Amino acid sequence: MLNIKNLSIGYETERGVAKAVNNIDLTVEKGKILGLVGESGCGKSTVLYSLMGLISSPGKILDGSVSFEGKELTKFSKEDWRNVRGKEIAMIFQDPMTTLNPAYKIGDQIKESFLIHQDKKPLSYKRFFKRSDEDKVARERVLELMDEVGIPAPDSRFSEYPHQFSGGMQQRAIIAIALSCNPKLLLADEPTTALDVTVQAQILELMKTINKTHGTSIIVVTHDLAVASEFCDEIAVMYAGQIVERGHVDDIVENPKHPYTQGLINSIPKIENREKIKPIPGNVVDILELGEGCAFASRCAFAKEECNQNQQMLSLENGRQVRCILYKEEALLIQ
Repeated sequence: MLNIKNLSIGYETERGVAKAVNNIDLTVEKGKILGLVGESGCGKSTVLYSLMGLISSPGKILDGSVSFEGKELTKFSKEDWRNVRGKEIAMIFQDPMTTLNPAYKIGDQIKESFLIHQDKKPLSYKRFFKRSDEDKVARERVLELMDEVGIPAPDSRFSEYPHQFSGGMQQRAIIAIALSCNPKLLLADEPTTALDVTVQAQILELMKTINKTHGTSIIVVTHDLAVASEFCDEIAVMYAGQIVERGHVDDIVENPKHPYTQGLINSIPKIENREKIKPIPGNVVDILELGEGCAFASRCAFAKEECNQNQQMLSLENGRQVRCILYKEEALLIQ
């Protein structure tokens, strides 16, 4: 369904171009859930924004291809994006309070996307609020969506404003907006970050149900490996704008290959183990000062002189990929 090849995205700064995404490859199959994992600033959200055509100045796509069902997204015009964004590819943004408009009723905000893509025309202010047969059909669709995402008493809550919803209910409203046109690909940018643990579980379960019921492919961005391990089919680990490891969720969690992935897992507290957490040493590298070598080398306990050279993704067993010279011999044996 989705094939990203050699994608690089940069932002103009006073010191030069900062490559937030540096030559990454990703594929997502129909009905699968992919997790993009890594610490803040590694480029996860930037990848999602590129899939929605939301990279704006001073950012730009420097190189690469993004193919969605045979359509090259990097060559899309504004009109092309209007036909795809929200209809075939939808996004759940990180903070519902900054995504929802406080001046509009929840029901009207869910209805807007549905009406736009139904008619493929912008909505005028008057037409948006007029009562017609079209509006009744849209209202029924919105009530169905609100019920599907678990918003209680949708008929009465249709006319409520965002401030009258709890954080979990706001996130459900955002999911309803994203689902209004039955998208084929759903992008979730840390959808549970601002929620408590109980509500997090409810939102993840809801998204899992959407995946199974509608066959919707999902890419979820998170810095929480525990969330990714419970929710995703595959995990891609990002560091300093690059994919450093990718594989099936069980392989990544139970047998991490890249030293950075190992560091992330070792940083997770374990109830059955009272040993001190082992943090990753050093600081995140400045992407404006990246050389050709491994971006993690300065923080890696296994670093060698060879790490200062260009590192390619190595293919291991079971579709596993890792960007690390420690597995060069293993990759050669498999080939």
